Amino acid sequence: MIRGVRHYSLAVRRPDGHIFCDTEPVNARLSGRMRRMPLLRGALILAETLWLGMKSLQRSAVLAAEPANADATADTGDTDAAEPAGASSSAVSGWAMAFTLVIALAFGIGVFLVLPLLAVRFIEPFLPSVLIGNLIEGVIRLAILIGYVAGISAMRDIRRVYAYHGAEHMAVHTYEAGQDLTVDNVRRHPTPHPRCGTAFLLTVAVVSVLAFALLDAALGSELYWRILSRIVPIPVVAAVSYEIIRFAGAHQTAWFGRALAAPGLWLQRITTRQPDADQIEVAIAAMQATIAADARQPAPPAG
Repeated sequence: MIRGVRHYSLAVRRPDGHIFCDTEPVNARLSGRMRRMPLLRGALILAETLWLGMKSLQRSAVLAAEPANADATADTGDTDAAEPAGASSSAVSGWAMAFTLVIALAFGIGVFLVLPLLAVRFIEPFLPSVLIGNLIEGVIRLAILIGYVAGISAMRDIRRVYAYHGAEHMAVHTYEAGQDLTVDNVRRHPTPHPRCGTAFLLTVAVVSVLAFALLDAALGSELYWRILSRIVPIPVVAAVSYEIIRFAGAHQTAWFGRALAAPGLWLQRITTRQPDADQIEVAIAAMQATIAADARQPAPPAG
């Protein structure tokens, strides 16, 4: 799945070897002026990424399992194919997907935010300061994040997802370098990308250490307030984290930009894998479809 300025494209390799590719416009409110507003754009992009990611994963699973037919199958790079019969009926409704997303968010908040707090709570009486407790909590949070993404990589299907993840990044690198989108050109680029969502999650984990330390100092040690302080500020933490990622991506040639981007790039050594030629072709199809769709639309208004 590749997101452009005004559209995103989903490309799926069908069982018969052909690539089905479909392009849809993104929400206009998320591609116009609001997307260029510092801090606000970070929270909006986080929400959009979660929604589009879950939607694309669910839809790709349906498309990959559908038997191909003459009306539904597109050759590589064809963006005008109709959706396969049965795909819409097999896809979950928007409400069901929203419910699934809420459950996933609740689980993520519990595991990555509340669980480390409760773990530190047991040893807090033996710590010299609240700040030390916040640092330990942050280390636990990072360990859970890294352990999770590394652990699921043992699953065959996740390894394929990580390979497609790498192919997406390599295609983006190729486009940003001004090169033709061919398999040979894409192969020359690395799988990590400084603006990846994985880097975003890692930055959120680091920024949250400082944010939670400040909130603990202001709100005190009551468990109720401390749990709320881990949940309520997430949009603000995400907004600040996005600005850091954006800054690092815009200054890749400077030492401070490379330093900011380095931890996220290291983590992507786990969440991306070298794709094969077939997977690169799928990423190219999605990229070409997005570029073509955006080219048919006027540029976003300035300002």
